[in-house]
Amino acid sequence: MPPKIPPFESVSVTALRRSRGWTQDALAARAGLPRRRLSRIEAGQSAPTPEEMASLTAALGCGPEDVGSVLLGLQGTAPAPEPRTPVDPTPVQRGRIRRTATRVGLETVELLERQVVGHLRTRNAREDRRAAARLWKRLRELPAERRRLLVEKAREFQTWGLAERLAEESARAAAADAKRALELARLAVRVAELAPGPEAWRSRLLGWVTAFLANALRVSSDLPGANAAFARAWQLWKEGEEAETDSALLAAWRLLDLEASLRRAQRHWADALDLLDRARQAAPQEDVGRILLKRSSVLVLMGDGEGAIKVLREAAPRVDGRRDPRLLFALRFNLVANLVLLERYAEAEELLPEVRELAIGLGNEPDLVRTLWLSGQIHAGNGRIEEAEAAFDQVLGEFTGLELAYDAALAGLELSVLYLEQERPAEIRRLARALVWIFDAEGVDEETLKALTVFRESVERETVTAELARQLAANLARARRPTGCPCDA
Repeated sequence: MPPKIPPFESVSVTALRRSRGWTQDALAARAGLPRRRLSRIEAGQSAPTPEEMASLTAALGCGPEDVGSVLLGLQGTAPAPEPRTPVDPTPVQRGRIRRTATRVGLETVELLERQVVGHLRTRNAREDRRAAARLWKRLRELPAERRRLLVEKAREFQTWGLAERLAEESARAAAADAKRALELARLAVRVAELAPGPEAWRSRLLGWVTAFLANALRVSSDLPGANAAFARAWQLWKEGEEAETDSALLAAWRLLDLEASLRRAQRHWADALDLLDRARQAAPQEDVGRILLKRSSVLVLMGDGEGAIKVLREAAPRVDGRRDPRLLFALRFNLVANLVLLERYAEAEELLPEVRELAIGLGNEPDLVRTLWLSGQIHAGNGRIEEAEAAFDQVLGEFTGLELAYDAALAGLELSVLYLEQERPAEIRRLARALVWIFDAEGVDEETLKALTVFRESVERETVTAELARQLAANLARARRPTGCPCDA
């Protein structure tokens, strides 16, 4: 006599129970059934009634669709019926049909599940980011202390979406306000520490925002601190690998892109270019333009101005000014700045009006000042000394008011070249005194202090020359970035 085959419902109850690691006693207690009755059901000695099946699935925390999935898999292993007519499929053929149908059914279930899960992830992420935008609007105009207090006390501010938003806002602030960039990055890290979620996901989130903290430390001229923060960021990121974040949620290419900026500041050109190449391979197409823009800045610092211009022209069709007007401004600005560095003043002057128009549209004061700075350099290159002097003098005053030490030092050195060429020693001494504040400013990099020390000492000894001032300015520009480059994130 062939063995009795238990009902598929009985087998499905056993499979679901064991998938949760429960004993029969635990399931029977939760479902409100006698232990002996559950044992008979699982042994196939008695099929569960619809009421019993409803109680068991509810206790297991699943629905009819979960049972259906188990039944679908069992169908492929069930014995095929014997043929009823000479033309019916043989049991072997019926078995193949069932196995194929089951495989197709399971693959369809898996595909549908992936599609629905992906759709829900995208929708939920969009909703979380919209909520973060509303939270940021409430935080934006508050003092830093008040922002920190809200994050510490109010759970509504402790979300992954707000941590992400604060990190991105830190990157946006980096070009103009290093202090604000650092404050926002530290706040992003704190929000990530407080945000709920599985441990692997929280590690991933914390690693991601820590990379933005490293970036803020870089623009604050704390390169050792930035280096340590990046090491920590990658450690946390790798510890959270099992969270399986996709490229649209905390994308790894962003960490590569930010680290490239640090390697550029450390003058590790090959490392910076390698990181940017890896970032470009992983980044969505709409972000390739910004990565190319950063690559061009590395090439300039390497002394390859022509190569930088070529990369900028490659980036141009990939930059959408409507989506990111600041990126378009950075592209145009850097193109003109590189033409100036190559002394191609006629080409630079032809493109300058568009840069000025974009700067006015953005309304960011440092961008407007840097655009005026470019015009002064073009005037100087074309021999219009009075116009160049007026531009540099205004730029120096604006950068001093904004406490942008590096920019003020470089503009002051360029202005000193004009004074020295005209043999105006009184103006040189006045200029040297106007730059003294930089020595007491916070976060001034070593290259800037070194250049100003040489300049001030040569002024005091009355040995300063236009050639010395020009060389100091050139060294300072190469040490940091293309002159006045606003793309610093």
